[in-house]
Amino acid sequence: MFMIKELGRMARKALIECILRLLKRVRQLERRVKELEGRLAQNSTHSHRPPSSDGMQKKPRPKSLRTRSGRKPGGQPGHRGQTLERVEKPDHIQIHKLTECPECGGGRAGLRESPGFRSAAAGFGGDRTPGGDQGLSALRGDRAG
Repeated sequence: MFMIKELGRMARKALIECILRLLKRVRQLERRVKELEGRLAQNSTHSHRPPSSDGMQKKPRPKSLRTRSGRKPGGQPGHRGQTLERVEKPDHIQIHKLTECPECGGGRAGLRESPGFRSAAAGFGGDRTPGGDQGLSALRGDRAG
């Protein structure tokens, strides 16, 4: 390259040639930078490159296409609930007996009766009419606390 002092001593024609060569070189370098920036911007989502070439950067989370409905979560006003109510005299009672203590793993021989729990259940055939009762036979082993 030329030093500033040398440029001052050059003829006008030589200066114009020097400027034209420099402009040509600038255009070449700008094309090269544009090509390299294009390569750098490529990743596996919009080019033929494999995902392993993406590097260690974190991928953006996918955007949900769902829009907000404006309603609050949970039961909506005016919707009738379907809770199974406990009945005074159930149609049937089903007791689920344990074969071992869930706390200590003791066998059936060492089990003693302790308060269990009951819950309302749907009637036979899957209809939602209250009529059944479920009960768990609560047995505890000798080693349980």
